[in-house]
Amino acid sequence: MTTFYQNNVPVEMMGRVTSIYDLIQSASQILLILMLGLFADLFSLRATLIVFVSIMAIGAIGFSIAILNKQKDPLFSEQEDHRSA
Repeated sequence: MTTFYQNNVPVEMMGRVTSIYDLIQSASQILLILMLGLFADLFSLRATLIVFVSIMAIGAIGFSIAILNKQKDPLFSEQEDHRSA
């Protein structure tokens, strides 16, 4: 993911993109923790954790399949700078 980010986001935009990405990630974490607490209160904690872990595992497998797709290789390969020094 870092290689994709470094290769596809212009240097002058990296700070802004990182800030927006971090904001979305933090908001998502807060929302998921609140949802986990609510569902654990409504249902059993064990069932809630099993459902959330299953969703996370499916997401991780889907993300891995997307990254390992051979058509996406150019997006994740190291790009060398061919300019002369």
